[in-house]
Amino acid sequence: TSAGKTYTVTGTPENPGILPRVLDLAFNTLDKTELKPPKGSFKSDGANSFVVAPSSEILENQQNNLNKTAHKKKSSSDLAILGDWTRREREKDFIKDLDHDYYYSIFISYVEIYNKAVYDLLDDKQFDQLYPLRSATAKPQPAKNLRQGTNKQVYVQDLAEIEVQS
Repeated sequence: TSAGKTYTVTGTPENPGILPRVLDLAFNTLDKTELKPPKGSFKSDGANSFVVAPSSEILENQQNNLNKTAHKKKSSSDLAILGDWTRREREKDFIKDLDHDYYYSIFISYVEIYNKAVYDLLDDKQFDQLYPLRSATAKPQPAKNLRQGTNKQVYVQDLAEIEVQS
């Protein structure tokens, strides 16, 4: 609709939008506190809520993350997608009066609503369908379904929910 929604949410590297600025604020806050548990301490229940993971699963996740980090190198296509975003000016603010009775984790999901259909932009198969130049062999993926949970909260079924640390 050319109303400026994408620009307002994402912005540019020179003038970041709401999303990069809010994420900076959240990570600045967690980096200045000791309220960030080890990655994998919480897990999604698949319906817009999270549960505490068993300690054995937390240790397994930590080991898997260490193994992935040790073997992962940024490809030239990864760097091309990031472009100037790696050199952008970051927010410096953080939340000073955070409730210290809790631990905090950050999970991300990213959806696009197009022609009344919901697409998971963190699902590689759907990304390939929406942006076919990325992969000529991509098979069309169905849109995600909206569901209503027991608490009457609407969620996207089978949505990728990825825990991030930065």
